[in-house]
Amino acid sequence: MVTEMSEGIRDKRTTRNWWHYWLTVQLPGEVRDRLLLPAQAGCVASFLAREGMEDTLIRWMQRICSTQHQWMVTLDPVVSDPEGRLCWQVRDPVHFQLLQQQLSSLNTYLQGSDCPAIQLGQPVQWRVAEGVHPLRGGSIQFMLEGMVLFRRACYAEEGKQITFFGLRP
Repeated sequence: MVTEMSEGIRDKRTTRNWWHYWLTVQLPGEVRDRLLLPAQAGCVASFLAREGMEDTLIRWMQRICSTQHQWMVTLDPVVSDPEGRLCWQVRDPVHFQLLQQQLSSLNTYLQGSDCPAIQLGQPVQWRVAEGVHPLRGGSIQFMLEGMVLFRRACYAEEGKQITFFGLRP
């Protein structure tokens, strides 16, 4: 497991001593740049937890991610609603759904520690930034090689990457 700890991240506290965590897709740089998405796009799951729970949660998430193989993700440009907003949509979300089922097992620990249940995200569709016209470029494919866990004081600051979970080749 490759772990990157951000400067001073352990020094911050929240009023309830809870942190907001979210697990995202690690988009390759060229894909993120083409889609004009932030590094924290593609949320697979999010949860609130106390700082003292972090090490255990990271170990459990590492076990879950280490059983997953890398997979090819195809993003198709679609019109998402009657207003004509454009989105990138995952063609086949089965791998994401399987990962989310396994991540749901964290609920036992979270709720047993008086924390809210894990919230499963919708990594299958991302809004297109204003002024970008994805329909001209067609679909985008990339190999999903890992997931990134971010953390921030509960709704008080920008998130910081704390851990990268590599998927099996």
